[in-house]
Amino acid sequence: MPGKEMKTTIVLFALVTFLLLNCEVQKEEMGTRVEVMPIDSIDLPDTVSAGQKITFDAVVSTPNPCWRFYHFDISQNDKEVTIRAHAEYDGEPCQQVVSTFEAMGSLAFAEPGIYTIKLERPERGMLEQTVVVE
Repeated sequence: MPGKEMKTTIVLFALVTFLLLNCEVQKEEMGTRVEVMPIDSIDLPDTVSAGQKITFDAVVSTPNPCWRFYHFDISQNDKEVTIRAHAEYDGEPCQQVVSTFEAMGSLAFAEPGIYTIKLERPERGMLEQTVVVE
């Protein structure tokens, strides 16, 4: 019987080693990814002064809790401002459950007017908010 226990131990050791190495190979193949994630909400004032820099907090959804904030991409076309939240994921194994994180950004409006802020939400459409600049 000692031979049978030894074979079982060797098989278990080989299986565990294979699984650990396989996970490591998958991680290396995946690498770090950066993607646009949906912005669920943003905290902006209703009215601001022209030239005033404002900070905002945004709540961003991710497919799992291992995604981290990377940066905001803010573009402006006349009185329309589009904000995209980028997140990064390093490929580590992670529980597959929808998660969120909060991130802080800033922007300023050079001229008075009514601005439309569009929050990008891939596959969900844009979320819009209006800010009056005096």
